[in-house]
Amino acid sequence: MALPDKGVSIEMIANELNADSTNLGVLALHPNVNKWSRWKPVPFWKIDELTEMEIKGLNFGLVPPVPSTDYRSIVNQKWTYNRPNGNEYEPFRLPDFHNYEKTATPIAKVMESIELNTSNISDRDIALMMNITGSNYIIGINDFVGEIGDYYYGVVFESGISGNTVHAKSATLPLSEGGSNFKILMDEAPFSTLQTNPIKLYHLLFSVAVPNMVQLSSISPPYFLPVPTADEDSNIMEITTKTGSDFSITFTDIGRIAGAAMNPISPYMGIDSIPFITPDHLYFKAALWNTYQTSKTFEAANLKISANPNYFGMSSYVSNAVLTDSNGTSITSISVPAGETRIVNIGADNLLNRDGDLRTTPPYGIEIYSEIKIIRGEDRLASYSMKFKSN
Repeated sequence: MALPDKGVSIEMIANELNADSTNLGVLALHPNVNKWSRWKPVPFWKIDELTEMEIKGLNFGLVPPVPSTDYRSIVNQKWTYNRPNGNEYEPFRLPDFHNYEKTATPIAKVMESIELNTSNISDRDIALMMNITGSNYIIGINDFVGEIGDYYYGVVFESGISGNTVHAKSATLPLSEGGSNFKILMDEAPFSTLQTNPIKLYHLLFSVAVPNMVQLSSISPPYFLPVPTADEDSNIMEITTKTGSDFSITFTDIGRIAGAAMNPISPYMGIDSIPFITPDHLYFKAALWNTYQTSKTFEAANLKISANPNYFGMSSYVSNAVLTDSNGTSITSISVPAGETRIVNIGADNLLNRDGDLRTTPPYGIEIYSEIKIIRGEDRLASYSMKFKSN
């Protein structure tokens, strides 16, 4: 629960920071101040309460590293928090703690390492999991204005036996316009040839757009910034490629209730899509295609579903998934004959409205671009990136 937007007291701040001081300067510089909160002490000359545009112009007190053309050296450098020093040019202000949110999560998180079966797909979305619009309490990726807002989300790909083959590709829109994803194609390098080693992905912010996959050595290297992720997170992941048949799960429709009327999923896919409106529940109609030569059974046991981020930012919450037949009747398993497809519904109630593990009503109108994962044990059975909006 964030501090109120008016009437914050020294005692309330000290309690929120778990600090044993009621000195405003001590609290403003306290190590427990969460740098990812939208509102917090920032360096600015005004004595009075700051406006929304003023904190935006300060990038909410966040400072990226110095841009570099060396992607390896900068990829895991972290954004720092610039605090006021308390002098006449950077005074401490009590109202800086209005709407302070101690549980605010980082702006973005990169994808986890994945395995791609290039026989089954023609392309794959590469996307930042992120807060898009932000709120009164958290920072969204398109809140950034000025120079940082002009950067593009992109990836440098290292492939080959020693990683010496280097490609790059980015979103076509800058951060300030919501550019946070792009597609990799299975018929373009480095995915067009079977890789014996994993392809290493360096998630970065590019100073210029690189809309087509190119060898990095063939262009003037962009200046790079690291993605604003948690201090303990790595911005490097791997894609392992393989060929051959798999048990395929394809989401076709989306809704709030299993078995009720659903909408085709395609309009909600991609960062430029319209958002699917739901404050909480999420269910998918899924086609289970058995590409094996023998009948296989899809079990509900240990089936999980997650959404990251949710309406309260980056989330580690994982829910038990509900499995139903096409009519919405709960089932424990379904048999799929060889080469055939069966339709099921997979999802969970109260998936997107978790503040930690607690069910919480989200603020109205929050937009997120979230990765939905279907998981069993350590295996990721399916993942989709989609846009959602609270109502």
